[in-house]
Amino acid sequence: MIDLKVHYSLLPAFQSDDPIRDAILAGVKVTGVTLTQEDRIIAQYPIFITNDMHYDELKLYLEHIAGIMLPLVSEKLENNEVFEIQTLMNSKKCGNCQNCGGCH
Repeated sequence: MIDLKVHYSLLPAFQSDDPIRDAILAGVKVTGVTLTQEDRIIAQYPIFITNDMHYDELKLYLEHIAGIMLPLVSEKLENNEVFEIQTLMNSKKCGNCQNCGGCH
């Protein structure tokens, strides 16, 4: 598997050690997951932050999305294939859900 790093914001925003906290405190409505390789952005997936979302809930959701993204993006990179992250997320290949309708 290709070595990808996960960052829990849409880089270049919130480059700190706790980007989830920083996003909540800044009051942004969109954050997300960024996968990087050697300081290059490889893939990003946006997440909307609802008004009632708490830190732990957002963290779990971002971790879930990262867990889906990592193997899918890694596979595409290993095969030197072009990909669109939204297509991958809707591919029903993550294996994390029964009766999966794709991730949203």
